[in-house]
Amino acid sequence: MSKASANGQVAMWLAAAMLFSCNLGCARGTKRIASGGKAMQLIDYANIRDGILYHGTISDLDGPIRATWTYDKDGRRVDRDQKIDKETFDALCNGVKRLQVFKKNRVRDPNKRIDPSKFHVVSYISSENGNQTQNTFLIPIGENDDDFGRWLRALSVPDGQ
Repeated sequence: MSKASANGQVAMWLAAAMLFSCNLGCARGTKRIASGGKAMQLIDYANIRDGILYHGTISDLDGPIRATWTYDKDGRRVDRDQKIDKETFDALCNGVKRLQVFKKNRVRDPNKRIDPSKFHVVSYISSENGNQTQNTFLIPIGENDDDFGRWLRALSVPDGQ
């Protein structure tokens, strides 16, 4: 993939994430949303590996838990749903809320540069009783925390190669 194409994909992902989360790179915030009182959670993940942007959204926003991934394979864009069970989804969400690596790497500066080629970019949005909380985390690519390694394996990022 050319650098211009990769940069275009990054720009597209960042624009979509900004629209989705309303404030990419946000510090902790709470706002009212229409959720019908139902608790909902969403993990948004992005990383560029070997020039390929991997973007995934894992959520229970539509009711059933879904994991949707977008990446390039053999020069073609792939959009695919990937199975995820409730136990894995809960473990991923609880990991974002409780693991030290996420606490340590939460974005606090709204002007922080987000670079998915240098970081695992993770946004977490939850809604309960009409209150929405959103956080973005920039986990360095070389992070060697064992708990984060297990979390990343559970996330099951597809291989576009």
